[in-house]
Amino acid sequence: MASVVSEIRCCVSVLVYRESDQKCLLIREEGDRGWWLIQEELDGDVTGFRETANLALKNANTEATLESIISISHVTVPGWDAQTLHIKLLAKTPSGDEKDEDVFSPVFDSGKTVEERMLRWFTLEELKELHGEDGLLGVEPIELLQHIKKGKPVYPLSLLDEVCLHGTDIADVTSQSSPQKLLLQAAKLGKQEQEYLLHQFLELCYPSITMNAVLFGQFITSKGLDEEKVKSYFRAFDAKKQGFLSAKDFLLGMAAMQPCTPHGGIPAEMRCRYIFRYYDVNNDGLMEFTEFKALVADIRRLKNQPITDDIVESEALDSAKYVI
Repeated sequence: MASVVSEIRCCVSVLVYRESDQKCLLIREEGDRGWWLIQEELDGDVTGFRETANLALKNANTEATLESIISISHVTVPGWDAQTLHIKLLAKTPSGDEKDEDVFSPVFDSGKTVEERMLRWFTLEELKELHGEDGLLGVEPIELLQHIKKGKPVYPLSLLDEVCLHGTDIADVTSQSSPQKLLLQAAKLGKQEQEYLLHQFLELCYPSITMNAVLFGQFITSKGLDEEKVKSYFRAFDAKKQGFLSAKDFLLGMAAMQPCTPHGGIPAEMRCRYIFRYYDVNNDGLMEFTEFKALVADIRRLKNQPITDDIVESEALDSAKYVI
């Protein structure tokens, strides 16, 4: 399996643009490092690039709205594990926001401390005149503002296809909760256990975010299950019959497999659906008699009862009267 880069710094910068006078809003970096774009670094407390960008805008006390992607830069140095991913987005302010003066407002620095940092609107010409101690941190604000003023391409935010896989809190489960949440709670899979399973799922599937039958087989047999049962378990997990498992499919399937899941109520009903798919060998949504006999045989095997063909067939015929 491919190795994952040990460290990636992810920075989201936003060019806040005012069309009425073609100015952009910059912030004075702490430590007087220079004027820079509104920005935040992605960290574990934030779920994605857009959320990080909206946090940066909120902290800068601006009502600008995210509109598009300007560019995405990936910076590496050979032989150095750390890498930088820089997402540059465009946001525009509402019409009528025409304040030219410098604004001093409280800004959260990465959500941890509150500081007074200066915000100011600049034209392109003004940016080009910034030098020395009152200069720019880097040339990017000039390049990005030129990019927008010249009408060069920008890209839809939908290209940032962000998937956040996180566990579900089962502490507040009630009878009105979703069947999926009730199943997780019944299986005693708390948020920490769910995220452990999700981590294993992603490690095995990388760089995909779905699991095929081969990888599922590797996972399930590593937990001590018979290789001959892999197809049946995969079929049970694959409720949508796609041939691949999403993280949610995987998590709910693991919950259904837990021995502690009760045999009553909604969790039991959901678990029965997994059991049905497990024995529905031809995957047609119907339980044929030969498939039902396999179910009866396995139940008798668990009870250490004889499983000769005539005994299994007789019990299956008797039991079928109650389920047909």
